Amino acid sequence: MKKALSLAVLTLASSALIAQSEVTRELKTEWHHQSQPNGSIGVSTDEALEALANREPEEIVIAIIDSGIDTTHADLRSQLWVNQDEIPGNGMDDDGNGYVDDMHGWNFIGGPDGNIEGETMELTRMYMDYNTRWDGLDEDSIQDSNPAEYKFFITLMQDFNQQQRENRLEEMFLNRYRREYDNNRSKVEDLLGPDFTDEQLDSLANSRHKSSSAARMVQELHEEGIDKKFFEEYGAQLYSYNNYYLNPAWDVRDSIVGDDPNDWNDSIYGNNDLMGQSSDHGTHVAGIVGAIRDNEIGIDGITPRVKLMVLRVVPDGDERDKDVGLAIRYAVRNGASIINMSFGKDYSPDADKVQEIIQWAGERDVLLVHAAGNDSRDLDFDSGDNFPRMPFETNNLENEAWIEVGASTLYADELAADFSNYGEYSVDLFAPGEDIYSTLPVNTYGFNSGTSMAAPVVTGVAGLIRSYYPQLTAQQVKHVLVESAVPSESRAFEGKSITNAVVNAYEAVKYIEEHKAELGLN
Repeated sequence: MKKALSLAVLTLASSALIAQSEVTRELKTEWHHQSQPNGSIGVSTDEALEALANREPEEIVIAIIDSGIDTTHADLRSQLWVNQDEIPGNGMDDDGNGYVDDMHGWNFIGGPDGNIEGETMELTRMYMDYNTRWDGLDEDSIQDSNPAEYKFFITLMQDFNQQQRENRLEEMFLNRYRREYDNNRSKVEDLLGPDFTDEQLDSLANSRHKSSSAARMVQELHEEGIDKKFFEEYGAQLYSYNNYYLNPAWDVRDSIVGDDPNDWNDSIYGNNDLMGQSSDHGTHVAGIVGAIRDNEIGIDGITPRVKLMVLRVVPDGDERDKDVGLAIRYAVRNGASIINMSFGKDYSPDADKVQEIIQWAGERDVLLVHAAGNDSRDLDFDSGDNFPRMPFETNNLENEAWIEVGASTLYADELAADFSNYGEYSVDLFAPGEDIYSTLPVNTYGFNSGTSMAAPVVTGVAGLIRSYYPQLTAQQVKHVLVESAVPSESRAFEGKSITNAVVNAYEAVKYIEEHKAELGLN
């Protein structure tokens, strides 16, 4: 999963601003569930469930293809899908699918002795693959014999070099601002101590003390969400870029997983560790979809009767096409009705194979929900690739069981989140994706922003619909969600998606009840 440094800034800044107001925090912990008449553009979860009070939902299986989940979390552990054909902990492949003790899903980025945590970007892998293949060959002969491939290689090389340059600049600016921040903060701490309050900082900033200017600088940065934690997390991300993402020498796949990532027939690999060392992202996604409702702790998920199948394919870096394809296949074969995919990348060497599996899944009545990405880009243009994606430019497949999701905010006048990708023909609809409160590892909770949060909101609404109306096909559920999404009157939202609208659970239920005959329901 590619990481956007600008998104990190936005997310961290917004998180710090949220912390300034307990009233705001109280509102935002549940805002994505709320009704639109109250001013927030949520999905009306409670209203939908009230309208369905006389119906009995069926249990539904939803696959979360992501970085893993904290399977011990109090708000998630009883929601996990259980493979009834597998005997837990006996070290045997009881169901004969090749995966030993796959009780709640499978980890495709692990091996007998551990897991992949840091990984290169697909750009780095493809660039180095061409370099290796053409090592020692004359440039003119390559260009003459493989003009299309050579042109693509030049694109890869330019992109790779550009990202390295940008990363060096980011690092230079970060170090400069961090030194300035640390210097001014140390002056404040000399007077107020390391645990100073906002009130103490404000008092010093407005005094005539010689350190008042240092206090004002620290205060201004804090108001923008830039503090010690910001610099630590931003620095950690730059470390990942230098050491994993853009490092051609980084290659741990063979030593940890042991498969051939380019051989799709080499499909029996991985382990059953569904948490790894970094399951924050997947845990947050899972909670949005299916955290236990009405248990008086934490948060409520959107889908009431759900079992979550955990499929771990996303490292700190870019996921592999083969892992994604095999995870989709696993989910379909093991009974998932909906698959959530909150990840994406700029390049995909086996895009055609992934697309074929997506088509295969749709033909088997599985709905696939995908995050549009966080690069503020228009996906209608070639420069906006966010794989896997629709429309399929490689072999022109059409899949009406695919939903591409952009991220919205709770503010009607600024509805499209400024980080969200968009596309008048590429993105189906939007869903709440800014400042979403959900589960995090070790029984904690927190806010995150991104289309990664918007996609599971749609997945949760789709799960609610499929649970209460199990007769509906995946294609019909997509039709219902698209047709019932609430359009925005904001001109700034025009052209951002096919619908120019935000998903809404209550409106979806109303639409179904008003179109029962058309949908083939009793």
